[in-house]
Amino acid sequence: MIQSQRALKLLRFALVVAAVSLLLHMISKVGMGQIVQYLSNLHPGWLALTFVFMAANISFATLRFRCLITSELPFVYFLEVFLASFLLNYAAMVQGLGLGAKIGMLKTRHVPISQSSAGIWLEISLDILVCSSMVVVFVFLEIGPTPQSLLIFAIPLAIVAAVSIAFRVVRRFPGRFAVADQFLSAFRDVSSLPRLSSALFYSAGIWISTGVGLYCMLNSVQSAAPTDLGLSILAMTSGFLTGLVSLIPGGIGVRELTWSYVVSQGGYPLALAGLAAILYRLFAIFLVALTLAIMSFTRRRAD
Repeated sequence: MIQSQRALKLLRFALVVAAVSLLLHMISKVGMGQIVQYLSNLHPGWLALTFVFMAANISFATLRFRCLITSELPFVYFLEVFLASFLLNYAAMVQGLGLGAKIGMLKTRHVPISQSSAGIWLEISLDILVCSSMVVVFVFLEIGPTPQSLLIFAIPLAIVAAVSIAFRVVRRFPGRFAVADQFLSAFRDVSSLPRLSSALFYSAGIWISTGVGLYCMLNSVQSAAPTDLGLSILAMTSGFLTGLVSLIPGGIGVRELTWSYVVSQGGYPLALAGLAAILYRLFAIFLVALTLAIMSFTRRRAD
């Protein structure tokens, strides 16, 4: 068991190194002098819009998180939980640590583990469902229908099938799976139709805003290069799916490569797309860290 865990950690580390190395090699084709020039000439208007849509993305994600966790806790606390888990996911490089932080922080406010874990798993399921659907739609719109694109529908269908089977198994053996009973009971509570409708709206907002944010970042780096909003949304949603199956926390390297490749299909230079993807990731982490620092400073002054 221990050996298999070590092997998995080594595999994740090797994947991170390989993905980041490939990304850096791609960017190196721009040249260090050119990179410095692009950084010094970032378009301030497009850069400001990038941060606006990053903030919108964080707001949508926090609203959905609060919607799915049936609690009377204030929005500000859910924002703090979301931001802290976001940073932990990247800083610790441990798969699932961000999710564990969410559950732990909510537990300190007397939110049952079964309730918070049900909401978090529903978040992930909604992201997979929405991203899969958006990938199919934008592949049809931007690239054209292919038989392979239809296979993406298998992901949300598999999730629905797995959840249905789990419900049936637990119902056949009442009392045998106490933890599963609590989880599925909480899952039924958070997956009511009104709450799911709101969560789906917020989920769409999350992925549209992040796609628009990448589009603004691409224009900030090189406004003269051809950019496409549909491809930017396709890049973000497909990047989420590739990062999810990569076993790498936060999909570091893998998602940036996906973003770069997809937006380059519209004629945007691949190396510049890689630079824009890295900047987008770094600016997102900076915005989250800055917001957390401001919230912490404000709370201390209030105390």
